Amino acid sequence: MPLKIGIAGFGFMGKTHLGVYSDNPDAEVVAICDASAAAIKNLDRVGNIEVGGLEQVDFGAITVYTDYADFLAHDRLDIVDICLPTHLHCDHAIKAFTTNKHVICEKPISVTTEEADRMIAAAGKANKNLFIGHCIRFWPEYAWLKQAVDDKKYGAVKAAVFRRVSALPTWSSDNWLFDRKRGTNAVLDLHIHDTDFIHYLFGKPRKVYSRGTPVMTGGTDVISTHYIYDAVPVVSAFGSWGSPGGYPFEMTYTVFCEKATLEYSSRNNPTLSVYHIDGSVQQPDLGSEDGYTREIRYFLNCIKNRKGPAIITAEDAKYTLELVVLEEKGTACL
Repeated sequence: MPLKIGIAGFGFMGKTHLGVYSDNPDAEVVAICDASAAAIKNLDRVGNIEVGGLEQVDFGAITVYTDYADFLAHDRLDIVDICLPTHLHCDHAIKAFTTNKHVICEKPISVTTEEADRMIAAAGKANKNLFIGHCIRFWPEYAWLKQAVDDKKYGAVKAAVFRRVSALPTWSSDNWLFDRKRGTNAVLDLHIHDTDFIHYLFGKPRKVYSRGTPVMTGGTDVISTHYIYDAVPVVSAFGSWGSPGGYPFEMTYTVFCEKATLEYSSRNNPTLSVYHIDGSVQQPDLGSEDGYTREIRYFLNCIKNRKGPAIITAEDAKYTLELVVLEEKGTACL
């Protein structure tokens, strides 16, 4: 029997997740909730990643709600997938746990680590899973890098540089994405992807040194961070949404190893190249699945097999949030 899914929040990520579920035989979306009835009727997706899948969805089989309490009362829900603005994550997740649902929640886990603690405690009390959608851990090029580094396939890592840039994300409802009062800015929404992956790849850094500046908004729109590790001499990440509309999205990394340099750019085709020390160049086969598909399949398999997540735990997500909050402050010892 497929797991019954309810999606809370039907913006870019809600629609993206719906498209992914439609391709997974272990999932059936039975309910969607959004405060705006018009948003549920609008299937246009505006964001920085191209994804498909909605053309396969039978909306006649989905119950639509504008009230979250009514949505949670749907008698067939196994999982609530929270794709709401960050400042709503904590309250909505805890309410889902009180009605005995598993929760898949978009990143970041919450606005504060105190809220993250409340979510984790509620999940434990309900004996339900709390999955946080740090999708880059599942993205093909990044998952490949994690395996290559763990296996020391190209020798020790000497330096790693990550970059993530975008136009200002004006597609969010009421522009909540760059309203720090509601818990987010370029650091917590965009740059956090690379911070989380660096944490996943190399562990917890000993120190971070950051500089950030406003460009398009009154908050931090551009940030550059150095992560201090004993084992890897140079690790840095640059994030920006400090550009006007029309500026193309790009995520990249360059990792310098003893035996090769590993380079990825979402703008390239093929996206990933391995430059060997003998001068040869290789493009690894990454398959055709995107990170969202891999991520959601993993979460559903955890529930089916009654296992907690190993690739990304709620505690991992809480630490990543703690780390980017420190980055906002500039320099911190951990």
